[in-house]
Amino acid sequence: MNVCLINPPQILNRSLGLPDIFQPLGLLYIAACLEKKYCVSIIDTPSEGLQSIKKIKGQYYLGLTFEEIEKRIRGLEPDVVGITVPFTVNLESAIQVASMVKLIDKKIITILGGIHPTACPAETLAFGCVDFVVIGEGEDTIQELLRAFINYSNENLRNIPGIGFKYKNDIVLNSPRDSIKNVDLLPFPARHLLPMENYFTAMKTGLAQRKNYIYNNRWATIITSRGCPYNCNFCSIHGVMGRKFRPRSPESVVDEIKHVVQEYDIRHINFEDDNLTLDKKRAERIFDLMIENKIDVTWSAPNGIRADAIDENLVRKMKLSGCKRVFVAPESGEMRVLADIIGKNLDLKKVEESIKLFRKYKIIVDGSFVIGFIGETKKDIWKTIRYAIKLEKMGLDGVGFHIATPYYGTRLYEEAKLKGFLREDISVNLFTTAEPLIKTPDWSLNDIRRLHKIAIVLVKINYRFTKKIAYVLSIFVAVISRFFRRVFIVRTFCISRF
Repeated sequence: MNVCLINPPQILNRSLGLPDIFQPLGLLYIAACLEKKYCVSIIDTPSEGLQSIKKIKGQYYLGLTFEEIEKRIRGLEPDVVGITVPFTVNLESAIQVASMVKLIDKKIITILGGIHPTACPAETLAFGCVDFVVIGEGEDTIQELLRAFINYSNENLRNIPGIGFKYKNDIVLNSPRDSIKNVDLLPFPARHLLPMENYFTAMKTGLAQRKNYIYNNRWATIITSRGCPYNCNFCSIHGVMGRKFRPRSPESVVDEIKHVVQEYDIRHINFEDDNLTLDKKRAERIFDLMIENKIDVTWSAPNGIRADAIDENLVRKMKLSGCKRVFVAPESGEMRVLADIIGKNLDLKKVEESIKLFRKYKIIVDGSFVIGFIGETKKDIWKTIRYAIKLEKMGLDGVGFHIATPYYGTRLYEEAKLKGFLREDISVNLFTTAEPLIKTPDWSLNDIRRLHKIAIVLVKINYRFTKKIAYVLSIFVAVISRFFRRVFIVRTFCISRF
């Protein structure tokens, strides 16, 4: 059986900013599980079409053209095409690819997976070009599904947990599949099926995702754990990765780091975990092994580290193992919003302590704030803005302000839908954190747009002012040091002569 996995083009409204290129780890894990029994190929359209970003009808387009994608598919002659939908905003692009597949040959089986098909399986299957959806983690599900194609029957399909499909005129959604218990049993991602040099080129040209966190053009992403036990109302990751924290062993993680260094001369790692340091002892062991093995890489944690999951010993080992930059997410400056609305239950004092620790060890730390939650007032939002500026003065380097987005499958979406707070013209291409999708009696869409812009401007002004002050102080210190150095030299000379 010939299987082709596709990461569709990145198509974004120009108002949302430039798209970027990421290494599709989800597809790479699927490919690694399948290639032992099947002929597997990957078309990563964004990285393969990175030569230029096109502007088409008010949108940015990054990736191979659909004519180029069609030519690739025809050349591969696949029996099955799997398409990832990493974010809701990518749905339209994925559907266009699936439609093209069916125009090439109706017999080719199309399977969609990722966050959106997991959160909205029936809606995704409603498209005529989609035969199956994978709900949740895909590694075990896709293998069982492909085996079922060999002895194809409706009854066989109904016994596979974690899939949705169409039978006659009905949409069938099977029972969910349990999360993979031992993630150490998964093979390393099949990076050899990707044009890895293209990602290094993307970094050089400024098209790489999370480029501010990457400290060498030769970079790779690694996930050391799956699942998040926390309950933030706006987070959609639970549908795919579950709520139970499932860590890989430190030895497995370090073996993968050694592998990418040896095979691809990787010099920088982005750990994309939701909870890299949740188990501090495990995290320490990872960093200890990196130090003991003298692995010459730098690394960052751009997806977030909980501020209450670190201590000085851990931060010291992070630094010694090559850590350059991390990300913390206070989300709000109002404890009531954090605890009662978001459900994060994070002590803001811990955030302040973590910033001081990271700054002590010269690790750059960024932060994220979200405004526009149901039940949040304008007063709460202003408190968050002031708190962000306070943290910036304490040493928070980059401050990101986002608008609360009711992603499908989240508690925020269900609450907004139930209370009638979703905007009337909501569509999948608006699901980004730069555009408000919720309005409440406390504020309108325009109120949130205005406050969002004000927050961004104020933190930038404070950032520039702080940087200027730091620059002036550094010059002052340098001048004073030079002056006293000269005094010391003259004094020493006089003593030696007289």
